[in-house]
This record gives sequence, C-alpha cells and structure tokens, in this order.
Amino acid sequence: MSFAVLFAGAVLGALIVLLIQGRRDERAAVRAWVPLLTPRREIYLKRTESQLHDGLTLADVAYDRAATLQELGSAKEARELLSMGYQMIDRFAPDLMRLLAMMTVYSRMVSAVVPVQPLSPARFKTTGVSILVRFAGVAHHFIASTVERFRFRLFVIGQSSRLLLRGLGRTTMRVLGADGQPAEPTSDEAWDQIRAIRSDFHALTDESIDSLRHLLMSIDAAPREEPPPPPP
Repeated sequence: MSFAVLFAGAVLGALIVLLIQGRRDERAAVRAWVPLLTPRREIYLKRTESQLHDGLTLADVAYDRAATLQELGSAKEARELLSMGYQMIDRFAPDLMRLLAMMTVYSRMVSAVVPVQPLSPARFKTTGVSILVRFAGVAHHFIASTVERFRFRLFVIGQSSRLLLRGLGRTTMRVLGADGQPAEPTSDEAWDQIRAIRSDFHALTDESIDSLRHLLMSIDAAPREEPPPPPP
C-alpha cells in the first residue's frame, strides 16, 4: 500500500474522530448551560428584531406592489417600485452587517457562548447561499469551542447577506437596465429570483436575531455544576 493511500486514510480517520468528538462535546455543552434572558435584554432583543423586520416589511410592500403591477401589464410603474424595493434592501443590509459586527465584538468578551446550531440549508432558496450554508454546516462540527462556532455562524450569515445583495443588484439591473443599456424583457425567472432572494433575507434576519438571543443569554448564563458521582 502506497504512502499516499496511508496518509489519506490517516487524514480521513482524524477528520472522522474530530467530527464525532465535536458532536459529543456539543451535546455536553448544551447540557451544561442554563439559558436565561433578563427582562431588560428581552426588551432589547425585541426592539432589535422589530427594527430589522420593519426594514424588510417596507421593502416587501414595494416588491409585492411591483409584482402586482407587472402582472397587470404596468411595466413602467412596476420597474419604479422594483427600484424602490432594491434601494430599501440596500439600506437594510448595512444594519444587518452592523449587528453581526457588534455580536462578533461582544462574543470576545465572554468565555463561552450558549451552543448554537449551524444554519439549515433547507431554509434557503437561492443556490449560492444554500451551497455555502451546506458546506458551513459540515465545517461547524470541526470547530472546537462554542465561541468560535458562534463567530463562524455570524461569518456565514454575513457572507450569505453579501451574496444575496449582489444577486439582487444584478437581477434588478437586468430588469431595469443599467449603464445606458435597455432593460431586458421582463420574465418570470427574474421575478422568481427576486422573490427567492427576499425570502433568504428574511431567513438570515431570523438567524441573526436567534444568534443575538444566544449571545445575550451567554452574558449572564453560567454552566451548571455537574452532580457528584454516585458513591462506589
């Protein structure tokens, strides 16, 4: 048996051991935490959630109205509202990125974070984000500490948001026309892509709020003391 085959087998075996150990440590970490959220932090969480969702709701109104006008044959008015919806998302995205950056900074101030789960690929409709989330879900289990897993989760949300914003910009420009080029004939495919991107933005917002909840709980939560072993 060649050295290359032996080396590959050793690496694969090590990865399998790390994956099994990571899952075992994750289950133990979940049992070790008593997740608590004080009333003051619950208010802050709800306020942040409301602010983020309000931004998306305004964009949804513009997009839904644009889709209705498109179906009615009012292409010009539909494009105007489509542009307005994109501008709202473009203003919303930096707020989400600032929240992720804030959580990354504050995560350095705690010794451990309430264990988080990786993002679920089933929640996402765009191909690029779904693939990114799927690979990140595998990598999640090879990261040892809960804090690093939490930061990695924030990183995946941030990268997914950037992918969505770029995709939304490209699709919007194809429909509206850009740089002096005429707009492409509107198609169901373009509108379906915009709907998928909007859905993924909602999913990432929910995941960001869930991450914030975990971080706020981690500030006050303390690991439970394990019960003493039974006497021999």
